[in-house]
Amino acid sequence: MTTRHDITIIGAGIVGIATAVYLQRDGHRVTVVDKGEPGRGTSYGNAGSVAPSSIIPIAMPGTIRNIPKWITDPLGPLTISWRRVPSLFPWFLHFRAACTREGAMRGARALRSLNGASLESYKERLAFVGAADLLRHDGMLHVYRSEAAFAGTAFSRQLRTELAGEVRSSTRCAFMISSLRFLPTIATAFSCATMGTCAVRSASCMRWPVISPRAVGRSCEPQFIG
Repeated sequence: MTTRHDITIIGAGIVGIATAVYLQRDGHRVTVVDKGEPGRGTSYGNAGSVAPSSIIPIAMPGTIRNIPKWITDPLGPLTISWRRVPSLFPWFLHFRAACTREGAMRGARALRSLNGASLESYKERLAFVGAADLLRHDGMLHVYRSEAAFAGTAFSRQLRTELAGEVRSSTRCAFMISSLRFLPTIATAFSCATMGTCAVRSASCMRWPVISPRAVGRSCEPQFIG
């Protein structure tokens, strides 16, 4: 028999709330502490995406040659504090060594092992607390401004297909692109069928701690301190 404990969780984002629900399911008394409302921090800003096929590591073939362009672009994805470059150099050497097809495959396998079951786990937990309507299994469309940009993702699409079972449907993509023709910069696309979306970004965080006591048949609700 599992020993019951009084457990305090810091942070009422999706990770904190999901942890609280699992602990409560196992019979523990849970208090969640956050300075704001549940799900209004980082969990509110991720567009509600549940992405089991998001398995592409940053260390990919070609990443290194993109670094100069990224760090000179004010809107680019990489910012470097130049005074930290000497201390970062050993890490950079390890990172460069990982930017191979073999390294990317290892990274993708590791990421798949972490989030491969995420969509089904969300479905199970949300159904458990009576909130299955929050999750839509509607896939995701990746769009590109040029055929060249699309061609540059060939290896990442290969990884998704081999490890996550993603199959790009040309018919489905053509239909979805045609519905977006008001965006003239879209040239082509591919779809990820296993992706899901939370209908209201913070709703899963806000409803889980409210509904879960009833779902598990306990008389005391998990406490939320904000």
